[in-house]
This record gives sequence, structure tokens and C-alpha cells, in this order.
Amino acid sequence: MKINIISILAPLASAAILAGCAKTAPEYSWATDPDAVVVNASVSPLTRSNPLGDEDAQKKFNIGDRIEIWQSSTNERFAYVLGENGWSPADNGKYMVWPKNGDVFDAEYQKSASSKFVSDQHTLDGLASADYMKSGNSSFDKPGDNQLNLQLKRQFSLVTVKIVGYDDQYNKEKDKISDLKIHLTGRFSDPAEAVSPYVLDDQGKEPDSAAEGTIGWTYSAIGTSPKDNADGSVFIEFMIAGRKETVTGIPTLEAGKKYTFKLNVGKRALDSGDITVSGWGSTVDLIDGGGEQDVDA
Repeated sequence: MKINIISILAPLASAAILAGCAKTAPEYSWATDPDAVVVNASVSPLTRSNPLGDEDAQKKFNIGDRIEIWQSSTNERFAYVLGENGWSPADNGKYMVWPKNGDVFDAEYQKSASSKFVSDQHTLDGLASADYMKSGNSSFDKPGDNQLNLQLKRQFSLVTVKIVGYDDQYNKEKDKISDLKIHLTGRFSDPAEAVSPYVLDDQGKEPDSAAEGTIGWTYSAIGTSPKDNADGSVFIEFMIAGRKETVTGIPTLEAGKKYTFKLNVGKRALDSGDITVSGWGSTVDLIDGGGEQDVDA
């Protein structure tokens, strides 16, 4: 799976490098401190800001994106925000410096997802804010060029429900789909929540009303499956012709993959032919040969 690489660069300094501490002295600021770590986040090949974007869109960070990095020697978190002139500390008086003998770091992107699962994903910003990426604790010796490379991995999956047909029970011309929810969670140990997904119509555009769903519409959400995902658990629910329909049995989702569930309205279950999986935003799909492929039953 392709992953982001965040490069953290510290400028060469003539002054001595302090060992594992955050500079807060009033005579310094991040912009003038010769020991300050300068964050230069490169994309290889995707970011979390544009989860449904094409390859070019996923190679870009967006203004306002936030990275939080935990540093072992200080036992503190340092936030960096992308502005017009690059990455800078969210708090100019709190920033990282390289300790003398190396350190342990843990980086996170979209920290909001780690503290509270985002269940309202009906806007593109809401969908992006639900995503979560983490490097895990990594130990680094202080390199000669002061460069630190952290590899962050996706912790969640992208789930898309696509309406592909109607059974005889409903009329595709007059029976429209509304209030579709996908049940996911932010932690394997937590129960699933009803997520309001991001909706696109059959032209790939945001509809004027999400209550007019029909063939070709897609509903996308980000999360993971709960530990208790037995057959009786509701996975997809929606309203149609005054009735609530449900699909039960939340599948086991693998982090960093994109799942598409092809739903026939009126059909109460999904089988292996209704599900495809592919790499999520990768330049090369996880499946050999690229493209989408049916999941084993």
C-alpha cells in the first residue's frame, strides 16, 4: 500500500542544539530560532484532505491541514498547520528541536478522528475530517542532514454504497431513496454508529436533495468495522416508499482499502458478487493488475 511520507527538516545551525526540549524562551520565535524543526510535508502519493479526489487531487495538501507530532523526549504534542507559505507551528512559541542523540516520534493526521469518531460525513469536509492516519512510534538517530522521515498509514477504510438496480418490489421511476446511513465505527472495540455519508448523484455531482436517490447514486463514508459485526448487525439502512430497508452483517474492513457495495434496492442481502475492493488512492492498486476485483465470499 502506498503511504504518505512526511519529511521534517531542521536547518543547519551554528548554535548548540538543545537536547530534547521545546524552545519557549522569549528571545526566540519559530521563524528565528536556528534550531527549530522546519516541517516540509511531501505527498507520496496521497493525502487525507481529498479522499474522493483523483490522483492529482490526492497529491496535494490543502491550506489549513494539520499534523500533530508527539516527541518522546519532551512528551509533548506539536501541531503544524499548512499556510500559504508552507508549514508552521500552530503556536509559534511551541515547536520541536532535534535532541542531541535522536528521539522517538509519532505523527498523526486529522487528529479529530482519533479522539472522536465523525459520524456526520454528509459534506466533503465532513468526509475528509473523518479520515485518520498514523505513523506509530518510530525511533530515529539524529541524522547528519537533520532530516526526519515519518511514514503514516491509513487506519480506516473508504466505504461506498452504489445503487445499481431495483427489484420488482419497488418502482425505480417513483420510489426514491432517502436518509441512507452506513454503520461504521472509529475503533474496533466500539459499537457501530449510523454515519451520514457523502452523496453524489448519477452524474457524480452533489444533488440538490439527498432524498431523491436512485440508480447510479453513491454514498461514501470513512471508518472501520466493529468487533461485534455479526450477521444481525445493521450495515446499511435507508428509507424508500415510506418503509425502512436494512442490509445486515457488517463486513470486516481492512484499513487502507476502498470498498464498493453494489446495492439492488429491495434485495435484503449482499453476496460476493455485489462487493468490490481496490487500493484507496494508490498509484498502484493493492490488487495485482489494478482496477477493482470481487472480494472472496
